[in-house]
Amino acid sequence: MYLVFQHMNMKFAINSNYVKSISLINYIYPLPLQDNFLLGITNIKGELYSVINLSTIFSEPKSVSISKYLIILSSPYDFIVTSDGKIHLFESLGNQVEKSISSDFIKNEYKHEKETVYLLDLDKIKENLNATLIKGEK
Repeated sequence: MYLVFQHMNMKFAINSNYVKSISLINYIYPLPLQDNFLLGITNIKGELYSVINLSTIFSEPKSVSISKYLIILSSPYDFIVTSDGKIHLFESLGNQVEKSISSDFIKNEYKHEKETVYLLDLDKIKENLNATLIKGEK
């Protein structure tokens, strides 16, 4: 099963096994000296999570959507992506097609009912998040 969500008029997918919960947007505290990949951190039920700016996947570092939902990912990822639109569960993402977007953070691209769905590469996002946090410590 896949969780499919909207972000800036695009559809993204995550394997639903890694979704811990979905929450309404909470205050996101920006972190100083961080690049735009990391929007900041937020507190969910006493736990701090990093919030990823998906807009940077498409080289739009100054773009930030007005998000409604936080999609909290479970271990081993333990970060949050945001959604500004509808969220669905699909058993299948449809037919895999050749990637039209050059991004390390997109694992595969699919056509589902005439719409493009981008499967996020959570491992690459986590690697970049770790590198961003380590760089910020120096």
